[in-house]
Amino acid sequence: MAEELTLAPMPLHGAHAAKNRGILIMLVAVMCIALIDPAAKYAAQRLPVLQVIWGRYAFAAVTALILFRPSLNPARWGVQRLGLQLIRACLLLSATAFNFLALHTLGLVENQAIVMLGPVVITGLSMVLFRERLKTLIMLGLLLGLCGALVVIRPTGDVFKIGSLFAIGHVLSYAFYVLLSKRLLQTETALSLNILAVFVPTVILSVIVVPVWVWPADVASWFALASVGFVGGVGHFLLVIAHRHAPASTLAPLSYTQLCWALAGGLVVFQEWPAVQTLAGALMIVLSGALILASNRRR
Repeated sequence: MAEELTLAPMPLHGAHAAKNRGILIMLVAVMCIALIDPAAKYAAQRLPVLQVIWGRYAFAAVTALILFRPSLNPARWGVQRLGLQLIRACLLLSATAFNFLALHTLGLVENQAIVMLGPVVITGLSMVLFRERLKTLIMLGLLLGLCGALVVIRPTGDVFKIGSLFAIGHVLSYAFYVLLSKRLLQTETALSLNILAVFVPTVILSVIVVPVWVWPADVASWFALASVGFVGGVGHFLLVIAHRHAPASTLAPLSYTQLCWALAGGLVVFQEWPAVQTLAGALMIVLSGALILASNRRR
């Protein structure tokens, strides 16, 4: 990619400024992505979940057209492995479906805490599938993440909710989506990966949503439905921009700020007060991700 080639090293002050821009853009991106859940939870109180999932992709597709401005000729998108791209898009669709179903019974912080298991699960799957070496810090991170998830989910307690299973389904689907994305980055363009990830689900959902479609009754319902897609589309676009300015090792920890936004959204929009066990488990999961990140930085 042309933007990655430079004739001379970037001046130190220029690199520092670029990193700061990347951090700021990443924080805004994480905020946008975190806002998907409260918008979806609000919309699902008034509309069928399937319709909300459709809104997530339909309006994200519109956003992608505006931001990426792809060629009208798909042959110019740089698609080399269409089959794997379709599988990747379906994995993202299943992750979204599981996430929105989980929000039916889980609070925003509960759901987000389980979702934060993503990096832990991705690391574990990478070791199984790609036989990556298990380091002490990574092992501790995996164990701490598992313990944190059990504290949040409480499978043997009276407060276990079916939404926890949907949240775990989301984590697994998204983990395989990320691993497949890493493989496809070797042959596919960023444009094709972003465009197909939203357009394939939009086409599928536009067909199956028809039998359950309910016209939104007011402006608030339309706004919530559209926001699910628009903030998601903008958030993922900003993720791409952020990684052009700063390294992934710098930006990765910022993803945990989603918990703060989930807490704020739950309190302001739904008056949700997370249990102490949920906050404790969430902290354990964040620490597990920090341990894995620290180990990866030592490589």
